[in-house]
Order: sequence, then structure tokens, then C-alpha cells
Amino acid sequence: MRHYTLKQDLSMSNRALPTEPPKPVPERKPFTGPLPFGQFKGRTLREIPESYLFWLCSRGKSTYYRSKHSLDVTWKVPFEIWEAARAEAERRGFVRIGERWEPK
Repeated sequence: MRHYTLKQDLSMSNRALPTEPPKPVPERKPFTGPLPFGQFKGRTLREIPESYLFWLCSRGKSTYYRSKHSLDVTWKVPFEIWEAARAEAERRGFVRIGERWEPK
């Protein structure tokens, strides 16, 4: 039986050190425009019904049955729109409890 050993240099001498300071992360602007997709394309978040707003808040997850043989592509609501939808739901007086939104 052969025994193999792993030789690994654990010294810091051969690792490259960063020469430049890390770039600052650009600040994200909140989403304020009309929706660029879907049934309510072109409408703002204030104009859409609660059911669609809650769907946006769930990042597009669906509780409907999906076949195992389905060719559906997994898609998520963009982060900026999801974040704005949650803020709009809170503005309308809803609170998130677990996976659902309830009125205050």
C-alpha cells in the first residue's frame, strides 16, 4: 500500500500582498422608477395592488404547483426592486410576520 503525503508551503513569503487599497463600494440608489417588467410594467410601486407588491416582497417565489418536468427558469426580483417593495409595504402599514405580510 502506498502512502501519499501532501506537501504544502504554509509560509506567507510566497503569497502576493495587495498593492492598492480596496476600492470603496459604491452606494446604491433606492429604486424609484416604474417597474421594468411584469404585469404592471410602467407603473410605480405606489400604483400596484397589494397582492403583486407582496409577490415582489417575496422575490418572486411562488407557492403554485410546479411539475418536476418543468423547464421553468428560476428568476428572482432584482434586489433594488425587492428592497423598495418591502419599504412600500411598510409604508402602507404592513408588517412581515414569518413568510407573510399582515396589517398592523
